[in-house]
Amino acid sequence: MGHRRRDRERKLLLIDISMSVREELSQILQTANTQDAFYPALLGSFIKRSGASAAIAWNCDREPFGSICRVMPQENGAIQIPMNETQHSEVLAKTVRSESPVFLHVNHESAADAEGKNDGQSLDILFGPIHGEQRHLIEFVFPTGVLPEQRPKLLKELGEYCATATAFLENESKSELVEQKVHSGFSADLADAMPKQQPVSMDAVQQYVHAVHQSIDYKETAANIANEGRNLLDCDRVSIAIYERGKFNLRAINGQPSVNRRSNTVKGLQKIARQVLKTGQTFWYPSDEAIPPQIEQALASYLSISATRSLVIEPVFEKIPSDDPLESNQKTNRVVGGIIAESCSEQWEQDHISKPMNVLLLHGGDALRNSLKHRRLFLYPVWNFLGKSRVIAASRNLPKTLLALGTALAIVAVLCFVPAPMNVVCDGEVVPKLRDKLYAEAKGTVKSISVNPGDTVRPKQPLISLEDTKLAAKIEELNGAIDHNLELLRNAQLEGINNPDSEKLDSTEALQAKIESLRKERKKHLAIEQQLVVKSRINGQVISWDFKEKLRDRPIEYGDMLLEIAEVNGQWELVLQLPDKKIAHIMRAKEKYGIDSLVVKFVIASEPNVTYEGKVRTIAGATQLQPDQKQSIRVVVDFESADLNLKHVRAKVNAKIYCGHRSLGYVWLHPVGEFIQSQVLFRIW
Repeated sequence: MGHRRRDRERKLLLIDISMSVREELSQILQTANTQDAFYPALLGSFIKRSGASAAIAWNCDREPFGSICRVMPQENGAIQIPMNETQHSEVLAKTVRSESPVFLHVNHESAADAEGKNDGQSLDILFGPIHGEQRHLIEFVFPTGVLPEQRPKLLKELGEYCATATAFLENESKSELVEQKVHSGFSADLADAMPKQQPVSMDAVQQYVHAVHQSIDYKETAANIANEGRNLLDCDRVSIAIYERGKFNLRAINGQPSVNRRSNTVKGLQKIARQVLKTGQTFWYPSDEAIPPQIEQALASYLSISATRSLVIEPVFEKIPSDDPLESNQKTNRVVGGIIAESCSEQWEQDHISKPMNVLLLHGGDALRNSLKHRRLFLYPVWNFLGKSRVIAASRNLPKTLLALGTALAIVAVLCFVPAPMNVVCDGEVVPKLRDKLYAEAKGTVKSISVNPGDTVRPKQPLISLEDTKLAAKIEELNGAIDHNLELLRNAQLEGINNPDSEKLDSTEALQAKIESLRKERKKHLAIEQQLVVKSRINGQVISWDFKEKLRDRPIEYGDMLLEIAEVNGQWELVLQLPDKKIAHIMRAKEKYGIDSLVVKFVIASEPNVTYEGKVRTIAGATQLQPDQKQSIRVVVDFESADLNLKHVRAKVNAKIYCGHRSLGYVWLHPVGEFIQSQVLFRIW
């Protein structure tokens, strides 16, 4: 919070300083009528504010440059600048062409070593270019140097002083023009009543039109419009905005090789342009018309950080706007850019700037429209690069270019016409053909396990014993019931022999029927009890390795897998899990060549230096879900087991299935094409 408060206080202080500077400059501008009175007051004011030791105003219209005014508050003699007259003139010639004030740090070492002198002298110099009908330059010397944190403030204030000097020179030239017309027979009242519209010379228009139509590259066109438009309007700044990626961005500012998007001034101007260009209407500031709130807020923020006094934003449409409001293309005509003009020295009136602004918009809009339309050509960056590349087009490099082009065509021809074997790669495992998985045929608890992993077993050999206490109790209960009914049957039969007329003879038939029913029920339970003993059904070897740890003291449900047995000394087979997306290549080869032509080559992970070969026997008709949640199709392959040197069952293998011959390019690049078709083109259309 403390940092924010200090930043706010610093901004308020800068605003107060700027207001006081403008008030003082306004007073100088009102009181001084000639350059002899204006420049001493202007230079003295800046010396008083900045602490400079000397100031000079230069007239740069002719070479050598002549001084207009010199101000030195200290009377102890002239200040020695550590550079000779030629070097100083070169610095003046460079800085007078700049668009904004320039800061220069001068060391004696760099300027006077050639003369054999080096006294360690260094100083700071500020140059302020004045762009009017006369090219002037003001120079301020600081022998003790300027602190780095003071430089931005001094440069900003010097910009205000330069803008004031520009306004003074323009007013002076207008006054001279009025005087000439009065002496030529025009009255002063008639001169004041003449239209104040800014004249546009034919030479300036021709130069502007020639510059903006020189290139069809949108970046160069935008820069030409900005630079030449500034000269045509005789204003302080011209900027170009272009519609890109859903919003308007500043692409060119006169006098700048690139746009600094981190600048607060650029951000503020860009924000105004985006709000204005959305409306498709011309925006003037100042204006008598009401400003929409969203534009007014952005404008207020921008004016608080810039010295802009007048602003014009003209939209550039995709098609040339028609004067007929009934034309259909008017509704679909969208804004593709904008031209922004600013003045810091005076406030424009629409009549004053409308004529040159119309010329600027007419030719600049056409050039910008054409360049943006050219930019939308298919593969424009590639063609633009090839067209600008002198290395490719140079005659001395033509053999190399033709060689590279021929090589590229040869590579394309090889990829298209040279056949190559088409193989589908997948993973799998090697397993014995004869294998048996033993499942629980009754539920119970594991009582004992009679085999170990890797043991050899024979048919009907007990392997695992289960117990079911409820089943045993039920069998015991049935045995008791049968014995009890047998005893009743014997007693009834004895009584019937001794007494033939006894009623016991009728009950013997019922007891016999009941005993028979109990015996059937006991037989069923005994059959279930026999199923509690899991036996081998084939000769083989136990290939399950962790079944003891999994089954010990564990309740078993009907259908649970217990262990697996395989005949490891017999025939083996290869089981492949083919990804669902690759099955199409195999099915096409099967239909074209037959299943016997589907040759499989594979290597075992434990022996990757040996390649084995087999043929596809069966292809599953449905997919199955793998543990990694991917769909796959089971493919079984036969091969000669005698050639295989196996270390263990279910050895991991990498296999490739031959699917005929295709072009080399298809073999190498078909995964890329399939991905684009399924993941890009299909999703788009």
